[in-house]
Amino acid sequence: MVMATKTTTVSKTTTTVSKTTTTVSKTTTVSKTTTTVSKTTTTVSKTTTVSKTTTVSKTSTTVSKTTTTVSKLLLSPNY
Repeated sequence: MVMATKTTTVSKTTTTVSKTTTTVSKTTTVSKTTTTVSKTTTTVSKTTTVSKTTTVSKTSTTVSKTTTTVSKLLLSPNY
C-alpha cells in the first residue's frame, strides 16, 4: 500500500500604511514707530511690537502587516 501526500498552502498578506501629515504655520506681526513733533515741545514716541507664533504638528506613520497561512494535508490510499 502506497500513501500519496498532497499539501496545499494558502497565504494571505494584508499591509496597511497610514500617511504622515506635517503642518507648519508661522505668523509674524511687526508694528513700528509713531513720531509726533510739535513746535514748542518735541515729543518722540516709538513703539515696536514683534510677535511670532510657530506651530508644528506631526503625525507619525503606522505600518501594520498581517500574514495568514492555511495548510491542508490530504492523504489518499493508492491501491
